[in-house]
Amino acid sequence: MAQPLLGAKRIDTLSALPDDLLVRILAAEPTTSLGKVWEAIAALACVAKRYATVCERAGWACAAKRFGRRANAPFGGGVHWTALAWVPHSPSQRQFDEGAFDATAAPAPADLADAFFWVEAFSGEHSDPYSCLALDAVPCDERVVRDPDGVLDPRAVGPELILTGFLKEAFRAWHMANCPSVRIMGALRSRVVVLYAYERPQEPTQWYAGHWPECWDGEDWDQAVAAVYTSSAWTQLNGDPDRVISLHATYGMDVPSPHAADALFSIRGEYLVPEGDQRDDEIYPNRSDLSIRLKVPMPVWGHVKPWRD
Repeated sequence: MAQPLLGAKRIDTLSALPDDLLVRILAAEPTTSLGKVWEAIAALACVAKRYATVCERAGWACAAKRFGRRANAPFGGGVHWTALAWVPHSPSQRQFDEGAFDATAAPAPADLADAFFWVEAFSGEHSDPYSCLALDAVPCDERVVRDPDGVLDPRAVGPELILTGFLKEAFRAWHMANCPSVRIMGALRSRVVVLYAYERPQEPTQWYAGHWPECWDGEDWDQAVAAVYTSSAWTQLNGDPDRVISLHATYGMDVPSPHAADALFSIRGEYLVPEGDQRDDEIYPNRSDLSIRLKVPMPVWGHVKPWRD
């Protein structure tokens, strides 16, 4: 689509079309080519000033389509549509930049509530453009870290911001829960940052029926799992023939802050096998659920250099 749009004859043809129709044409490109679409839209806007508004609207329409939104309004955080409509094909295109964080113990940004957060999952060189999910930011001040060995006293984490996203009976939920690589993104004042990079272990730990710890099904399952596997990043896969669960949780963020050790990442995929059927990891994940969270203590946010005034 990109090349024809750049030709003079093509532009002359498009100039006779109403703006609303142009927006629909630009935003109707097959989703597998979204990465090329935003390049074409941006190029068209540069070729003819007349198309600037049309291209802006079409760009937001592409971003809304990718995130499953009906509205074409901006997403918040000052993030530009090009950062959302563009489909990175591999984790290398969403590299974690340690230089985006420093040891300056500044307060969290005063406008942090205006930020927009999302997650992107990568299965290989040709990732699904829909393997992304907007995250809600929920303030919290209730988490307590407990020593699994019982030697140290329980310790309150203090105020934190929990980035959380859910999918219910979605075709892509199980896929995202088991992707090799996950990136958690954030945008504030138009500055996009890779906040967290997760690489899934190649060999998950298999738990068979009757041995799955009950606490891993509780509300604080992420803390229970992370407390046990503090030194090894294993994905836990249960062996229940009726209820299939894949989960992982781990402490820490690669941020030069003493509070970063209390950050807690977790991802969980789950589906129920219909009564009378046999477990099938190829079919039933189409009706699976996904939960993904990143709990970040408030002092950590002050170490994000691009977001400081």
